[in-house]
Amino acid sequence: MRAKWPAICCLVFCIQCMCPALADSRRSAPALEFRPGDEGAPVFVLSAAAATSSDPVVISVRGRAMTSSDRAWRTELQRYWLEVNVPEHYDFVDRSQVACPAKKKGEFGRCDEYIFRDPAGEEYSFSFYLDNWP
Repeated sequence: MRAKWPAICCLVFCIQCMCPALADSRRSAPALEFRPGDEGAPVFVLSAAAATSSDPVVISVRGRAMTSSDRAWRTELQRYWLEVNVPEHYDFVDRSQVACPAKKKGEFGRCDEYIFRDPAGEEYSFSFYLDNWP
């Protein structure tokens, strides 16, 4: 019986070390700034995030609170992030609104989710938080 304990302890240690990686192996993408359209458009900040449902990209405006008129840029901003971070050889599959964890108390927790498929057929989803938009 005593000889099994070192092996069991080693196995438990390995599982503990691997669990965070197994839970979500996608690395966080760096924050980006982007000004869509002409010089009159605000500079938007796309947060550093893994773009998962538990860690979605949050979009804000540099230097001020977002306004309802900023919604006109939402899809373009999301597509910009996807263009920068999703491999070019992935195929677009779907875009939909899904539930995701709320960032602040009182928010429902909604995300735009984009799904892409790699050449091997595996699908990847990328999420953008919506409840911070006015």
